[in-house]
Amino acid sequence: MQLSTHAAQQPCRRSGGGPLLQHCTAATRTARPLPAQPRRPSASPLHPSPHAPPRTSPRLAAKLLDDGPYEGTSGCRSVQEVAAKAAAAVEVIRDRHANSLMFGPDSIDGHVLEVHVEATYNINAMRMGSPYRAERVSGSPDIRIYDVRQPDRTLELAQLKMHLRGINAAQYAGMEKVTTSDVAPTGGDVYDALLYGGVSSTPVDHAGLRRAAADPYAHFESV
Repeated sequence: MQLSTHAAQQPCRRSGGGPLLQHCTAATRTARPLPAQPRRPSASPLHPSPHAPPRTSPRLAAKLLDDGPYEGTSGCRSVQEVAAKAAAAVEVIRDRHANSLMFGPDSIDGHVLEVHVEATYNINAMRMGSPYRAERVSGSPDIRIYDVRQPDRTLELAQLKMHLRGINAAQYAGMEKVTTSDVAPTGGDVYDALLYGGVSSTPVDHAGLRRAAADPYAHFESV
């Protein structure tokens, strides 16, 4: 391949302005092939490329994930509507995570757990004909229980954790404490499901939360 004199005097650089690799001299006027570049891992919603430029600061990303908005399921009128809204909520959380500086899939598991507990409690309540509903709230506690006949009256509060560290802190006194089924201890006052009024959420472990994040529609259609 023939090069102009001007082009031959320019350094040949790796795409993106990387280290200098070689000079194309006017004496040879021949463009030598660049060395093969290592293949970078492809990005995915749960594993964004480490080379992609960050678009959201960690503090802002945490606030978005904590405070929403994404639509809850407490006001739904059917099991199918609960499943669809819960799946859409997980997609919102997953997309926000992919555009943040928060590292690894672990950082969204707690948010998916909140959606799972709220949605499965409400699905099970509807199937039983119960008037009780779970509602995700901003901040702490994570979830409140109410009766649809008196929606402004809170009957129970629940705090959700992916681990046991700090779950017995004074600020959570009097609340239901819920974690995953592979973390919940035998005995004590920390449980693998939210239980109130004869209705329970469906227990889930860490692997189940990962599957829910990967395919939320399949997850909530199967509970």
